Amino acid sequence: MEDPDKIFIQGEAMGNLGKLQSIDDLPSEDILRRYIQEAMILIENGEKCEKH
Repeated sequence: MEDPDKIFIQGEAMGNLGKLQSIDDLPSEDILRRYIQEAMILIENGEKCEKH
């Protein structure tokens, strides 16, 4: 999956968005929407996630 906004952080916390302490720590709604839409396309196309 592409990461043009560099929101994926490896090794900082559970998941890939770093440590979330409040809703303000999330990326903007537009950025989240783009990432979710890309994920939906990848899933529909049968893409598999890389295991880390």
